[in-house]
Amino acid sequence: MPITIQQIAAAADPLRQFNVELVAGGIPGGGSGQVLRARSRSIVIPGSSTDDAESVFQGFTVMYPGRGQYSRKLAVEVEETSNLEMYNLLYNWKQLTWDPESGVQLASQQFKITAEVHLLRGDKSIAGKFKVFGMYPQEIGDVTAASDSSDAIRIPVTFNYDFHKLENGKLGRINISIGGFGGGINIG
Repeated sequence: MPITIQQIAAAADPLRQFNVELVAGGIPGGGSGQVLRARSRSIVIPGSSTDDAESVFQGFTVMYPGRGQYSRKLAVEVEETSNLEMYNLLYNWKQLTWDPESGVQLASQQFKITAEVHLLRGDKSIAGKFKVFGMYPQEIGDVTAASDSSDAIRIPVTFNYDFHKLENGKLGRINISIGGFGGGINIG
């Protein structure tokens, strides 16, 4: 059966099928005012866990939440076009963390940035967002570019970061210290 013009027009554009956007300004190594607007179909939202803190009181073991543990890693698969502009931007930024040719590493305030992660609805309006502080690229994965594919080039990138803050103001990292037997929990 032949393909109609209507079927071709209705075909989804692979570069418009993203549902996550990573937005940051002033990318180090990217030139003056370089903006990162990375689009992705998927993201691994950082998880968390809590250590256990036990306290024995009059023969009973009482459990308290201990220190919060957060992965502080953000894995994104960035979509790219054939000019590899995004790859070059990420690569130059990563080189600032440690340059294998010179062995030079800049001070962290020169390569860490603050970024926003937008989780998008089908109409590309923002469904949720969080800020990521002290972010820098930790790993840029292998890129597969095939001449027989019309799909977008995908660049797997893992970012390290210091902490994240949700849109509603809840922190992504909470430091908890436990006092003595009668002591309280200090959240700060």
